Order: sequence, then structure tokens, then C-alpha cells
Amino acid sequence: QNQALEKANIVLWKAFEDVSSPILRHLIEVCIVSLVCQCPKLIESHLLPRLTAASRRASLHCSVVLVVGWVLRKCGREGLPEGVFNRALKLLFPNLTSNHGHVRVVAQYFYHLLHERSTSASPTAEDDMHTYIVEYNDIAKLRKKQKGYFEKFDPLQRCTVQGVLADYDPN
Repeated sequence: QNQALEKANIVLWKAFEDVSSPILRHLIEVCIVSLVCQCPKLIESHLLPRLTAASRRASLHCSVVLVVGWVLRKCGREGLPEGVFNRALKLLFPNLTSNHGHVRVVAQYFYHLLHERSTSASPTAEDDMHTYIVEYNDIAKLRKKQKGYFEKFDPLQRCTVQGVLADYDPN
């Protein structure tokens, strides 16, 4: 049984890397969020290394940023191994200014949602970037446009049969 699970795990991560169909990519993203939320150690072994590999095609990198953001949001600091939440946020940081608009928008949304200002007297670069994301009008407008989708979408609910079929239109 363990061999079968390990084989399925390998196939899932390979599909995550290789699939370019938006519909299949979406289903794989949802599946990975659910899997990592159930086994948080996978964020260290499978997601964080992918987050540092920015030379990937933009759609894959956006998927990695999206999945990491959802996992951080769903698990929180308490649900992840010690220090992983902060390390993942630090790895999201360079994506806040990505040349790829969709990567940048997703990273900014989750960074805005998850970053907590440091309590030190002098703000860090992360604090300064968070302030910029909060106060810059164009970013705030974009975040407001995206908020409805992100607030309504629950990847863990999408891993159910009802969730997969929720947006299905047979016509």
C-alpha cells in the first residue's frame, strides 16, 4: 500500500510539472492543496523547492505561487512545521514584483493577506513592501477585483464530488 501511495505521489507531482491544460492544472492544484493540508510536511519537500525555481514557465510558476498561498492560508502558522510559514512567505517575496502579471497578482494577494508586520522599531523590506501593496491604488483596485473570487473559492471543498461538479455546465 505504501508503494502505491508513493507511486501516486510521484505521478501527481510529475503531472503538476508537465500539464499545460488550464482545466487539468486547476484540478491538480486543488488536489495538491488538499494533499498538502493533510500532510503539511510536503510543503517543505515538494512546494518550497518549486517556489525557488523561477525559471519555470510562467503558468507553472503561478500555479506554485497559488498553491503555496492557499496552503499557507488554510493551514496557518500553527498547522505547518516550525518556521515553514515564515520561510514560505520569504520565498513569496520576490514574486511580488514578477514580470508575469498573473504571478505578481496572486503573490500580492496572498502576501497582503498573510504578512504580519514585524514588531521591531525599524520596518523590514517585507514590511515596506506590504505597506506599498496596501497603499498603492492600482494594486488595491486589483486586489479588490480578485477578492470575491479568492474569498468564495475553497480548494478543500473543491476536492469533493460536489465541488468538482459545482461549475459544470453540460451545455
